[in-house]
Amino acid sequence: MPAQIPLYLLCYALAVQGRAAEAGGLFETFRQRGGAESGLLVARLWVHISERDWSAINEIVTRLAGESGTLRVLPLQLSLRADLSAGRLRSSQAGSSTLWRAASENRDFNGRHLAGLARAWVEMRLTGGPAVLSDEAVSPADEDLRTFRDFATFSVETNLAEPLRSILKGYEA
Repeated sequence: MPAQIPLYLLCYALAVQGRAAEAGGLFETFRQRGGAESGLLVARLWVHISERDWSAINEIVTRLAGESGTLRVLPLQLSLRADLSAGRLRSSQAGSSTLWRAASENRDFNGRHLAGLARAWVEMRLTGGPAVLSDEAVSPADEDLRTFRDFATFSVETNLAEPLRSILKGYEA
């Protein structure tokens, strides 16, 4: 059975180069070699995202709703990122809540991180009020510096000193 990760990466590379249509042949080869349907669906998301085909994106997310782990969380992350990049705030608001629940159930750190930041940013844009991050969304930064850049970007975009100030204070020796 072929590995799914190289297919995901190749489809992503083609999509960002504007060559998503070339992925069609890859899908057929993947299927012929015994690749899992769920892996094929996740790879197809890159094509649909690059084409901004919202109905196809939603269809794949719905079809993978019964999966667990990465196959459940990754499509939700990609869908949320697509909604955010397209400025679809209402859809992003719902997507961030769905992703938070799925990531929490599947103990997916990256999914919760993205969902927490997206939820606060979208609420700020929709209400015009200040961005508010929950303690649950900020707490992973206490243990994982990989999130620092995201929190720094969030602080700059929202013109807030927090949570960046608190995160930095936690790392002062």
